[in-house]
Amino acid sequence: MSRIDRILVNKEWLDKWLGASQHLVEGSISNHFPLVLKNVIMDWEPKQFRVLNCWFEDKRFDKFLEEVRSRLHFLEWELVS
Repeated sequence: MSRIDRILVNKEWLDKWLGASQHLVEGSISNHFPLVLKNVIMDWEPKQFRVLNCWFEDKRFDKFLEEVRSRLHFLEWELVS
């Protein structure tokens, strides 16, 4: 008997992907099962905004920014100390 239906990871990988879990996909042709690796924890930490200077040279850029900003809705959070 062999154990090929496994996922091998190391400690560093587990530390980075805390919410990772292995799931079996039911197979019908073989006695082996395809594996799916899922991450249930999403890290939505703030990402640094990046801009290319050439964007400011495009005449359509200001209009584009106004259109995008008009579609955004921000929630106000009250800070409790």
